Amino acid sequence: MPEVIGSNPIPPINFNFNFMKIFIILILLIGPTKNLRQNPPNVFALKNAKIIINSQKVIENGIIIVREGKIEDVGKNVKIPSDAYEIDLSGKWIYPGFIEPYFLYKIEEKKRDFYLSPKVHPEIDITELILFDENLIKKYRENGFTAALFVPSEGIFRGKSAVFSLKEGEKNENLIKKDIFQHIAFEYYIREKEYPNSLMGAIALIRQIFYDAIWHKEIWDYYEKNKNIPKPVFINSLSSLYPFLYKNHRVCFEIEDDIDIYRVLKIKKEFNLNVVIKGSSYEYRQTEILKKEKVPLIIPLNFPEKLDFETPEEAIDISLKELLHFEYAPWNPKKLWENNIEFAFTTDGLKDIKNFFKNLKEVIKRGLPESYVLKALTENPAKILGIDNLLGSIEKGKLAHFIITDGNIFKDGKIYEVWIEDKIYKIKEEKFIKPSGKWEITFYFPEGKKTVEIEIREEEKLKGEIIFENEKIPLKKIEINFKHLDILFDSEKIGHKGLTFISGIIEKGKYKGKGILPCGKEFNFEGIFKEEIKKEEKVEKEETYEEPKIFYPPCEFGREFLPKENKNILIKNARIWTCSNKGILEGYDILIKDGKFYKIGKNLKEKNALIIDANGKDITPGIIDPHSHIGVKGEISETGDIVTSEVRIEDVIDPYDISIYRLLAGGVTVSNILHGSANPIGGQNVIIKHKWGVKNPDELIFKKGFPTLKFALGENPKYGEDEKFPQTRMGIEEIIKDKFKEAIDYKYQKMNLKYPLRKNLEIEPILEVIENKRMPYVHAYRADEMLAFLKLAKEFGIKKVSFQHALEAYKIIDKLKEFGAYATVFSDLWAYKFEAYDGIPYNAAMLYKNGIIVSLHSDFSEIARRLNTEAAKSIKYGGLNEEEALKLITIYPAIQLGIDKYVGSIEEGKDADFVIWDGNPISTYSKVIETWIEGKKYFDREEDLKMRERDEKERFRIIQKYLKEEKK
Repeated sequence: MPEVIGSNPIPPINFNFNFMKIFIILILLIGPTKNLRQNPPNVFALKNAKIIINSQKVIENGIIIVREGKIEDVGKNVKIPSDAYEIDLSGKWIYPGFIEPYFLYKIEEKKRDFYLSPKVHPEIDITELILFDENLIKKYRENGFTAALFVPSEGIFRGKSAVFSLKEGEKNENLIKKDIFQHIAFEYYIREKEYPNSLMGAIALIRQIFYDAIWHKEIWDYYEKNKNIPKPVFINSLSSLYPFLYKNHRVCFEIEDDIDIYRVLKIKKEFNLNVVIKGSSYEYRQTEILKKEKVPLIIPLNFPEKLDFETPEEAIDISLKELLHFEYAPWNPKKLWENNIEFAFTTDGLKDIKNFFKNLKEVIKRGLPESYVLKALTENPAKILGIDNLLGSIEKGKLAHFIITDGNIFKDGKIYEVWIEDKIYKIKEEKFIKPSGKWEITFYFPEGKKTVEIEIREEEKLKGEIIFENEKIPLKKIEINFKHLDILFDSEKIGHKGLTFISGIIEKGKYKGKGILPCGKEFNFEGIFKEEIKKEEKVEKEETYEEPKIFYPPCEFGREFLPKENKNILIKNARIWTCSNKGILEGYDILIKDGKFYKIGKNLKEKNALIIDANGKDITPGIIDPHSHIGVKGEISETGDIVTSEVRIEDVIDPYDISIYRLLAGGVTVSNILHGSANPIGGQNVIIKHKWGVKNPDELIFKKGFPTLKFALGENPKYGEDEKFPQTRMGIEEIIKDKFKEAIDYKYQKMNLKYPLRKNLEIEPILEVIENKRMPYVHAYRADEMLAFLKLAKEFGIKKVSFQHALEAYKIIDKLKEFGAYATVFSDLWAYKFEAYDGIPYNAAMLYKNGIIVSLHSDFSEIARRLNTEAAKSIKYGGLNEEEALKLITIYPAIQLGIDKYVGSIEEGKDADFVIWDGNPISTYSKVIETWIEGKKYFDREEDLKMRERDEKERFRIIQKYLKEEKK
């Protein structure tokens, strides 16, 4: 028989009034005798219940047969076995037990052997380490959960999860299925010098681990077959990943936001993984890609509940992005459902499990059908976890996991019992009697009888009053003890000053028992039930919810739709700064077709073209920032190791960074996003176009550019007082030289080894530098450092070098010119640290005049949006003319980045990236009117002014809504 937990085994008793009370108390204290000739049934017939088989099928007045913890049969006209213990559940509903698909379990910290990082433990098996917290599990049972996937909670590679029943017992007894997923998260160290301490470092480590697991299998397969190499070291962490790389076992990625979806999908594609995503509540922003990829989703109900302000004034630091998510997060499930994206709910992220049903009801209010809510708690998690043959619905052959309620669980229904196989958990005691209503009671007092009316109402708890001679006397206390109803009331108005107590049995509409007056004398009473009390129908104002619009990006200056694409555009009567050998063209037209400059001339005509009247306006190529750090999620440098060439900026692009829009407002259409300068050899840089509003970060990447790798010389990559190498400039050079040699050795091994070689993500981009397939982008201030790197480049046959900042480049113009090196410099920054003391504002002009391909950069987002005036400084400092100054931020950075065939000047055949100005682009008084990329308008000043007004209204609307709800 299932063990009944939380129930009271004592039957109702009818003894002498005082003796009865004492007897009950004694039994409660002592408890029943256990294990005395026990022969409990193990077969149950639950009958007359409304059975919710699954999200689509309901049986009224159905029967469930449970035998030894399994469902033997279910239906309307099921034959009840003769050995079954029958339970009448008239008026009750039975639901399938809820399944928690992501129960994070904190593993006890202890020192373990690890591979590459303490955050890498794919070999962990949760079944070997788990210890159940019964108090926590009890809270889950009370909310209808009967099974859960237990997940290791920390690390990047976290290990394997398992599904357990949420019943009391040993873990081996409760285990339903093990090895469900390998769990991976983009976790990294915060403010520590361990590796990885950035998001891009975590992604690089994930990729390297998978490549190492592939190599581990290949080298062992080779050894087993050939035996002509020393026996390889067996690495358990790597071998534990074989099922996920070769047998299609599932990998579950935990993400923080919607852009992480693309990061997961890139890894999925690279290693052909079978992926599940544990979401973030931001999935509503990415319905198109989720619908296309059909990746199973586990989504949280952890909607933002508290924002960090209590007055409108305090809300000034809250971004519109945060406010918009606060409003839209409860719509997330509905948005996924209406796009036919399957998902399961998880409670992970809720501060308190008590908010579970509250948040479910918020989701239902916004249009998610109750049937799908049930599906997301039962069938979907069962299917995702691969246990739908055992759980997820009430069907023959499945485990007896179900919930018994007194009504619709998603409205006002309360959970009475939770059945988990061989155990029954009483969640709410069902009362033996229901005293609510109007009663006529006769008290047989010593002085004579008196008749009163008693009205009892059941709300949160029992309340009522005695009505005597048209006066209502509130009841002080009402309690139910089995079939006994105990009442305490002030009896002064019926002739006995003080408190009177009565206690009696209710049976068949009669209430009979004894009472004690304030003076201690006993009396009898009897009463009959008269009628139900009609409940006052509370007319609650129905809440209506209007789905907010989603803007892209979901922040300030977002748009409902991407910029319109015009096949043909004709710009008339413009002053065109071509930044080519054609110079400035006065009163010329530009015809754009399919996003390219098609023709430049006078009096051009084209049918069905969008006409732009540029009379009195200046047009320039889109400005290019060759050294930027915008648009990155997380840290810009991976500082956990001396050399981090394996990390890629492309993995952490943030298309929602407001800097992208701000740069468009300054006429910047292209940025080269660099890794920081904390390492002698840093990460791989990426070029982006500022296509504001795209959802996929890869859509920003300008893939036609020449790949670059960040290097750093000087003070930045020195470890200073840390006991790490390098401590000096000499040490930095030696590290770089050593890695160049290692890359050459790696190349030799790739060409000559007959057995499988480990793919080294750190060395491969360095080898590309040696092979002149990737250009070193070198952070350097001093002339001696640049000379040292040029010497190193010559030694290893490197033909292209671009020096960044290059404050002392003017000192070695001859050497730079001889090598053909590029320089990217500040306009006029100097002396902001010791190694910048010799910087001069004439640097750019001197380099330009001596034939060096030189460009101006920002290095800071605020400088980036006024690069036109930065260029103007070279007119004052060095005497460049306006055309030459503009080339420093257009065609010259394009040449450096290897994209001058496509952008950097206005020439036929190039991408139609251009800026319309209201005056001379070099003037501090001129403003950008429009910025276009590939024939699409990404910035419009008129639209900008309207969006400012719109965004301000949106901010105040949501702030007021939030404050109103908080007050309520």
